Amino acid sequence: MNKSLDLDSINFLNRDKEAKSLSYNYSVSPHKLLTLDMLDAMILTASKKRQNVRINFHSDSNELHHDMIILQWRGTYVRPYKHQNKSESCFVIKGEHHFIVFDEMGNSIDKVMMDPVKARFYKVNAGYYHMSIPVSDYVIFYESKNGPFVKKDDSIFPDWSPPEDSIEQDKYISKLIS
Repeated sequence: MNKSLDLDSINFLNRDKEAKSLSYNYSVSPHKLLTLDMLDAMILTASKKRQNVRINFHSDSNELHHDMIILQWRGTYVRPYKHQNKSESCFVIKGEHHFIVFDEMGNSIDKVMMDPVKARFYKVNAGYYHMSIPVSDYVIFYESKNGPFVKKDDSIFPDWSPPEDSIEQDKYISKLIS
């Protein structure tokens, strides 16, 4: 693989046209591998399309375990959410982001600046609201959680946080990282 290839050029990745974000599914295989060339292709794809990108190492949303490599650009706002019955793990590969955990009222109970050197791994237990805020130009991280993913019921969003694409989100992020 060479550095001029993007994710659309990798024959064992299939674009998931149903996904909310730009997502690629690893084709069915008994083993799956992430290489530095794939990370370069991910960065190239995200740069060309100016979008966040995800590589799913599970075959589809019905699998019982989900492993994902996610690239998020600085300025990305993913509203705080929780999974009622699923824990979630995050491992930073490249870049920096704040990982914040909240109580039921929206108070920050843990805020960690995650990066590949000082704080790489975080696990949040089921039932806790959490979010990631990219600080570097982009952050690439590994996320792992149980499946299946059920769009309507998988993530629970609190009333105390602004919805995505709202005019309040930038003010909310600034408050959280100050």
